[in-house]
Amino acid sequence: MVTLESLYDIADSEGVDILHCTFSKTKKAACMCTGSGKHILLDRAHIETTSEEKVILAEEISHYETNAFYTVRSNVNERAARCNRLRQEAKAQQHSYARIVPPNELAAFLQKNKTASVYDTAEHFEITYECLERAINYYQTKGYAFMFGAGE
Repeated sequence: MVTLESLYDIADSEGVDILHCTFSKTKKAACMCTGSGKHILLDRAHIETTSEEKVILAEEISHYETNAFYTVRSNVNERAARCNRLRQEAKAQQHSYARIVPPNELAAFLQKNKTASVYDTAEHFEITYECLERAINYYQTKGYAFMFGAGE
């Protein structure tokens, strides 16, 4: 299973600098390419748990691995810019699911732990409940079916 520490190692091996900074109240992370290299900016003051940090970092790394970038400009068509941003975010999120909660590992865990709830499963994979829900919804669109115990 991928750990938060191994995600930091992956970023390092791919030449991505992790920088800690402060954003507004709602932003927790961003990735950017500059003349000095690839960077992921994390605002740890707004990241509440290591599970949340793991989910965020996996997605930001996935932006680089899938080339899922978008430019923020005020002079472009607002609707087209929003659609492009959402498409690139979805691409990075879906790629990150395969890393932090691979469907085969999820199925194996649920087969072994037949009474596991969604919360138990998220805890096992050290990810947020919300991320697990999004991953399951995505996997269902790809034809996977997962069964959870009565404690859901």
